[in-house]
Amino acid sequence: MEEARRVDANQIDLISRTVPELSKYPCSPDDKYFGILRAIATKLSSNPLYVYKKVADKLRWKL
Repeated sequence: MEEARRVDANQIDLISRTVPELSKYPCSPDDKYFGILRAIATKLSSNPLYVYKKVADKLRWKL
């Protein structure tokens, strides 16, 4: 039961039962599914500093 909650199996099952057409789309796909630029644009719309924070995190990690 706990494992099902961790992988969102309950929500996926509920969506599949109520709207089966949505089952053909992946749940929580990685950025490459929609294209990197579209994913970045979407994230920028809710967080204008997204790119800068990502770059800063990468630089701190490598130093």
